[in-house]
This record gives sequence, structure tokens and C-alpha cells, in this order.
Amino acid sequence: MLKKIGLMVMVLGLAACASSPYCKHKRGEDVEVRAVKTIPVQKLGIKVVDKTPVVAKKAPSVSYLASTLYFADGSAALSAKDQKELKQLACFAKEKNAKLEVYGYASSRTKDTDIPTHKLINFNVSYERAKNVANFLIKNGVKAQNIVFEALSDSNPVYSEAMPLGEKLNRRAEVLVSY
Repeated sequence: MLKKIGLMVMVLGLAACASSPYCKHKRGEDVEVRAVKTIPVQKLGIKVVDKTPVVAKKAPSVSYLASTLYFADGSAALSAKDQKELKQLACFAKEKNAKLEVYGYASSRTKDTDIPTHKLINFNVSYERAKNVANFLIKNGVKAQNIVFEALSDSNPVYSEAMPLGEKLNRRAEVLVSY
């Protein structure tokens, strides 16, 4: 280690000599010429300190589907089973200070044949479903700033609605958790 430091001092001394006005080289005097070998800093074992500030990198959060709640046609009411499930989810979210995303959906079929009215009905129902789930979670102790809810209407069906079961499974609210 001492040899490395001595070599470094010598290299720095030669560099200082060349830039000095008192250097023998510049005055034209005879000087003994030595070959100087350049050694990479990594081989010297000297740690180079980076002075840029280090910003702690936060691991990217991943959202997990925590709950899917199903609703009756045109309804946004939570069943007793759904409320029990949401209470458990609220306890978990409070403990972990988790962020919750609630998405409300509707089936694409309604009795109304007028397309704009049909879209408005589906949007309103999906909005009420998402809002009811979010409000229930808030009433059970989850911080309001940790919950985001959104109505997605009939935009993301998970089952074909050719059968009544598909319609029923698309009338849902999904709760995603990230922590």
C-alpha cells in the first residue's frame, strides 16, 4: 500500500514539475529522462469517490388483486359476505399502510336500446359500485388518501356475455393492493 502511495506521489510530483515555471525542462537544462508508466487507478487499489448525491431507490410497487366482489343487476349494494371480506382487507391495509385501487365494472347488456343512455347507465352503476367499496373501506379505518377508485363501466369484460353467468361475473368491483 505504501509503495502505491509513493508511486502516486511521484507521478503527481512529475506532473507538478512540468507545469512549474522553475522546472529544469523548461529552462533547457540537461535532465535525466525517465520513462513513466501510467497505472490505472483500479490497479492502485484507490477508491474513487463519486460526489454525486445518492438517491435511495424505492422498489417498484406491484399491485395484487385482493378481492373481487359481484353485484346484482343494476345494484351497487354490498352483501354481508362482501362486507366481511372487505373488513379483513381493511385490517390488512391499515397494518401495512397499503395503497388500494378500486375499480367498478358493469355488464354490457341493459334493457335500454339507446346507446348513449346505455353507456351512461353502465358508467353510473360502475361508479356507484366502486364508490361504495371505497367508502366501506374508509369507514373501516383505511386512510382516504390511500384509496383511489374509478368507474370502468363495461370496458373490461372478463367473461363472454353470451350466457347469463358471463353477465353476472362482469358486474363486479375489483380491489387491488400495493405496498
